[in-house]
Amino acid sequence: MRGLLALLPPTAAIIAPAAPAPCDVRFLGAWEYRQAAGAGFDAEGERLEFTCTGGTMRGLYFGLERAEEHGLFYTLVEMKDVRLTPGGGISFLVGERDLYSQRPHSLEDIRLKKVTWSGVTRDTLVMRGRLELGNLVVTCASTAHLCPDKVMVFSKGSWTPPQHWMLGPFTKPAAGNPVITPNAASRFHSPMGDTTVAWEAYATFNPAAVVRDGKVYVLYRAEDASGAQQIGGHTSRLGLAESEDGIHFTRRATPVLYPDTDAQRQYEWPGGVEDPRIVETDDGTYVLTYTQWNRDVPRLAVATSRDLIAWTKHGPAFAHAAGGKYLRSESKSGAILCRVEGDRLIATRVNGKYWIYFGVPSIRVATSDNLIDWTPLEDSVLSPRPGYFDSWLVEAGPPALITERGILVVYNAGNSGENGDPSVPARAYSGGQALFDVRDPVKLIARSDVPFIRPTRDY
Repeated sequence: MRGLLALLPPTAAIIAPAAPAPCDVRFLGAWEYRQAAGAGFDAEGERLEFTCTGGTMRGLYFGLERAEEHGLFYTLVEMKDVRLTPGGGISFLVGERDLYSQRPHSLEDIRLKKVTWSGVTRDTLVMRGRLELGNLVVTCASTAHLCPDKVMVFSKGSWTPPQHWMLGPFTKPAAGNPVITPNAASRFHSPMGDTTVAWEAYATFNPAAVVRDGKVYVLYRAEDASGAQQIGGHTSRLGLAESEDGIHFTRRATPVLYPDTDAQRQYEWPGGVEDPRIVETDDGTYVLTYTQWNRDVPRLAVATSRDLIAWTKHGPAFAHAAGGKYLRSESKSGAILCRVEGDRLIATRVNGKYWIYFGVPSIRVATSDNLIDWTPLEDSVLSPRPGYFDSWLVEAGPPALITERGILVVYNAGNSGENGDPSVPARAYSGGQALFDVRDPVKLIARSDVPFIRPTRDY
């Protein structure tokens, strides 16, 4: 070796081969993604499997190829050039791949010809991924028409298809989201303090939707930038937006429901009105449940309207129940039971009563004869579950639906960091579904074991 070094010119250097990048355990294992496939929905989707062999990251790509009128084909190839990238990401190439009419479950299936060969595609897909909210967000950097989807959000482990009684599956459109964002330029002369405020400058969220005259109308909670920078520290009002397609919305300049100098002042000042849910009656009257927030006790309240713009407030939903027993009790998030008629959600009696699912961190029910005055039942009908995505809290979501299988309740779920689902970040919100008996609306029949929707985007 010394003799070799002596023969090198003074400016030469010995360069060792580049060492393989160390494996990152965060990426190891299986990741799955479901994508829209034309008018239908692919039942198998894309799958990535990362392993660590001799300190080197390796991967398998289980792909889905759309061949226009020829339908869907499947691929399975080893990834090329798997690398960890600056900033904690990962990149890899998917090169030439054979197409099969059945899904190969292993490279052995291909070697033994257990799947039928249907062709080959010779393009190369350049993939770049990053971890975000417990998911692997993969961007295809190749020409758009070559990519399965431009952005794919993979979840760790095996994907669980929706049960037969559930709504879904759902996809999030890449274009258009988020559909409503804060607008610091919007102004409203508020009766609170007799001042002009930027009423939707801080946040726009927690919407309710209804179809009217062929258009989608959304009532959304908007927060101004006043008060403490924390949940419930601002003043909330309800804005109204309309859309022809459910994605591109035009907003009214001022809120349609807000804390006013009316009989509800003691319940709505200074926190405002929050979290709308909306249904119709048979005669076309809109019934809105919302939360009154005076920064002392949140109260579920009711308002009605014929046109979605002018609203009549009826006060706390439980004001007259049991002699006012519940007036000082916390309540919110009221999902009225309804049937679907065309594009209308119509409040419907079961066993002679109207029903509402409400509350957080557990869900309870109440009944009514007139949709205005409600009487709660004492026991919860849905509670958090240790070990699941809804281990921290459950909260009634949009209107409950009468379906062929029973009463479908879509609910907001919070995950516990101590005893929750490890695939969902701590205190993260996702969506669950529960099924109740239509003959006995307090009787739980089934509920989802995994979220049907979860946070996958930066918004």
